[in-house]
Amino acid sequence: MNVQQLMNPAGSAWHRFGWRFLLLMLLLLLPELTLLGFFMAGALLSCPAAAAHQADVVVVLGGSGGGSRYPRGRDLVLAGFSDRLVLIEPTVAERQDALAALPFVEIWDDVTPSNSWGEAQTTRARMQARGWRTVLVG
Repeated sequence: MNVQQLMNPAGSAWHRFGWRFLLLMLLLLLPELTLLGFFMAGALLSCPAAAAHQADVVVVLGGSGGGSRYPRGRDLVLAGFSDRLVLIEPTVAERQDALAALPFVEIWDDVTPSNSWGEAQTTRARMQARGWRTVLVG
């Protein structure tokens, strides 16, 4: 035995098994770290890109959106950010409320494919056709 082994007998065990333990812990924690990153990214992406500004139209995407999309879009129109509201595949209650409360409402029930990509493509095409240049997405 040399002097270093006499002074730290556990050190040799760490060199033999410690790196394996560390590698095992990293492998076990990798899925949890991945999930944490995934959920953090979702929280960051759900934040508004910028403060609301005057726009040609407010578009409320289809799907549930947790029930907050239509109220957010309606509030943007009522606050004066736009005169027009476009609803993509709204619920019956959203349709009735918008038609009763807002002056210029368009309802698009013909978006294909009926997913985010289809909504984006349809919105872009109709914006270009109508000369709209700015949009707020609710």
